[in-house]
Order: sequence, then structure tokens, then C-alpha cells
Amino acid sequence: MKFWGLLLLLFLPIVGNGQDRSAQLEQVLEKAKQVRTSGIDSALFYYEKAHKLAAQDGSVQQRARTSYLYSYYLIASNNFEKALEVLDFNLSHKDRISYEMQGNTHYNLGNLFYLKEEYDTAIGHFMEAENYFKLAKNNTWLARAQLQLSVIYAKEGDKKMENFFADASLHTLNKDKPSQADRAPKTHSEKIAFLTTQLQKEAYQKDDNIKSHLYYSLGHAYFSIQNYSEALKWFEASIAVKQRIGYTNLIPETKIYIAEAHMAMGRYEDAIFILSNLQVSQKRKRPLVIENLLTEAYKGLGDYKKALFHNEKLSRLQDSLTALDENERIAEISIQYDTQLKEAEILELKKANQAVSATLSKEKNRWLLWLAFALLLFLCSIWLARRYRKSQKFALRIQEEKNTIKKNAEAQHLLLKNKTKVYLEELEFVKSDGNYVEFHLIERKTLDRNKLKNILTQLPPNFVRVHRSYIVNKNEIESFSSSMVFLKSGKEIPLSRTFKSNLD
Repeated sequence: MKFWGLLLLLFLPIVGNGQDRSAQLEQVLEKAKQVRTSGIDSALFYYEKAHKLAAQDGSVQQRARTSYLYSYYLIASNNFEKALEVLDFNLSHKDRISYEMQGNTHYNLGNLFYLKEEYDTAIGHFMEAENYFKLAKNNTWLARAQLQLSVIYAKEGDKKMENFFADASLHTLNKDKPSQADRAPKTHSEKIAFLTTQLQKEAYQKDDNIKSHLYYSLGHAYFSIQNYSEALKWFEASIAVKQRIGYTNLIPETKIYIAEAHMAMGRYEDAIFILSNLQVSQKRKRPLVIENLLTEAYKGLGDYKKALFHNEKLSRLQDSLTALDENERIAEISIQYDTQLKEAEILELKKANQAVSATLSKEKNRWLLWLAFALLLFLCSIWLARRYRKSQKFALRIQEEKNTIKKNAEAQHLLLKNKTKVYLEELEFVKSDGNYVEFHLIERKTLDRNKLKNILTQLPPNFVRVHRSYIVNKNEIESFSSSMVFLKSGKEIPLSRTFKSNLD
């Protein structure tokens, strides 16, 4: 009895600690829930704390739950690598977590890859989320996944799939109402009425994320029927909610719609003010859209001098985007021309040989025939030898020039702001990290406060951009796939579809 009593005394503190930690976890999650509407930083602090508590001795369900919540705010703050690391636990334990949690995990991954503009991967995850939410019979989250798929297909310009998933989302939300389930809204007027009704629901009023999407959808619906004053109202409401919760990733697109609405209403100065102060990333199409709108806005004001300025800027942007394609096309034409030239020379040589053979066949004297044939072969061999030596010298000279150019390019170096010299022949790739740039050399790494676009202008042509956060030395590339670049050193660099043409 004394033995069992002692064992019980030893065991009780362990049980107590587990219960205390579980209660502490719930308290931290509750605190995170209370502060998440006040800003991303506050929510991140508490969800990270909850994630660490669950990782100590929490159940798989608790760890999966905190991983999902923590990753959501990591994604909202653009910390994609950390979010992927956190969500890896859910993916590796998918057979031990609920269908709903599996759906939430893939929903977060879909948002992550959408913000990285890797739309094909994002679509795959949102479709996975859609399947799991169907299994979990969670219509609210099923509708959200379908709505996100509609948004992505709209970005891709696939109107058919955009409408399909938009209608599917509205139909899913209506499933609990038999009187409306037969027919999802089709026209813009029906969608406006439906979205207005959804906004009155208490659940959506409390959820700022879905509320910002509903505001945006209303703005887009009013924009489509040319009711620009109402469109402005809802677009601006969507931006206000996103700014309040710190989710600013998609605000530039909304502001562009607002500028277009002002232009449609003849408020060119308002549109110009918005477009001129819009801070956007240098994606392929967004700067072109802005310059085109500024051109039209200044035309509307009658300021043709500024309109011409922005039109010329638009032309330069278009030229810069197509410069690489033009260079590749010129190179391809040059290769085809060289091939055709060689084929013509071979054909001429064959014709000459055929003519000589025909002439010699007419000779009656066998010895003269062989002598003439031997002489012809000798002369041809001399001619071919001379041609070969000339081609070899030419090829050698070209190779020497290439080696000289390469050597000169590799001998160059960058002088960083911190006075460090980075020799280009040792540089594998460059990575953007916030306000800093990482220079990855073969045997070391150095850091400098700078912007990736500034560094790209200082590098020779063998350095190309493969991702909005990466520049790679083409001389160090071993191979690449649809979404990854593999370096000779074994390192892997993400490849964005936007910049994949730089490697063709």
C-alpha cells in the first residue's frame, strides 16, 4: 500500500501539469481571439505562444488547430516560409486530424500560393479544401473555398470557371434555405440582393475577413452594372476593413478599380491622385495597367503633354517586358540561318561530286578514269581541309571571344553599401529579405541593405530573375522544373511562372 501511495503522489503532479498547460493553452487562444481584430501583430504574438504550448505535450488535434491558426496570420504578414513550416505538421498527420481541419489546412495553403502568384498550385489546394469541407459538411467554409477559386480564375481570365465557382459558392450558402436552393443568383442585380442579405448575418458581421470579401464582391457587382458611386462605396469599405486588420495584400487591385470608377464618372483628377500615389510591386501587368489609366485620365483632362509622357512610359514598360523574347527570337533566327547556310553548302558539294562522277563515267580509259577520280578526291580533300581549318579557326576565335566576355563578366564585382566586394564569378543567387538583400556565394553568404530591383540593374545578362524574391546566375543552373530551379551546388530556388520565360 505504501508503494502504491508513493507512486500516486509521484503521478499526480504530472497530471496536474498537463491539465494546467491545457487550461493555459485555452486561455492564450481566447486572448488571441479577443485581440485578432485589433491587428496582425497582436494576434501573431498569442497564436505563436499557443502553438509552442501545444507543441510541448498537446494532442495531435490541438497542435493541428494551433498550426492552422498561427499559419493564417503568418500568411497575412507575408511570412510564407514559416507558414509552410508550421503547416507541414498538419500535412504529415492528415490521417489523424478531422476533415474540417484538413480543409482548413489546404485553405491556408491555397491563400499562401495565391499571394505568391503561383495560381496553379493555389487552385490545387483550394480544390482539396473544397473536397474536405464537403466531407465535413461545412457549407460555410465550402463556400469560401469556392469563392477563392472564382477569384483565381478571374485573375487567370477564365470567365467560364470564374462564374462556375462564383455560382457554386452562392448555391452552397443557400443550401440551408430550401426555398432558395433551387436557383443560385445569376444576374448582377440578383447577386447584389443576395450579398446585401449575407452582410446582415451576424456571423459575417463578426468575421472581418469574409466581410471584406463581401464588400469587394458588392463593389465589383455595382461596377459591372456601371453604378460607379455604389461601387466606390463598397470598394472603399473593403479597403477600410483590410487596413484595420492589417491584411493589405490585395488593396492595390481594389484601388485600381476605384480609380477606374472615378474616371468613368469624369473625376479624372481623383483617379490621377489615386494612381500616382499607388505603391505596387513590379509585376508584369500591374504597372502597365496603371500607366494606361494615367494616359487616359490626362487625356480626359485635356493635358496631352502628360498623357504623352505616360503613354511613352507605357511603351517603355511594354518594350522592357518583351525585350527578352525579342532577343531569343533573334537568336533563333540566327541559328536557323546558319543551319540553312550549311545545308546549302553541303548540297552544292553533293552536286559538284555528282557532276564529276557523271563526267568520269564517260571516260573510256580506265586508268585515266581512276587518275581523274583520285585527283578529284585529292583536290576535294585539300579544299575540305582548308575549309575545315578555316571553320576551326573561326570557331576558336568565337570561343575565345566568348571566354573573354565571360571572364570579364566574371571578374567584375559589386561594391555593396557596407563596402563588401561580391565577385560575380562566385555568386550563385541573390535573395530579397524585406529591406535587405542576401548574396549567396559558393562558400559564404553576405547581407546588405538594398532592394532586389536595384541589384538586378548592376548585374550582367547571365543573372536573371526567376521569382519576385530571387535572382539566379544562369551559369550555376543544373536544371529546372515548372516551379523550382536546381543549382549545381544542390540548392533549390523557387521558380515563379511570371519569370519562367527568363530561363527558356
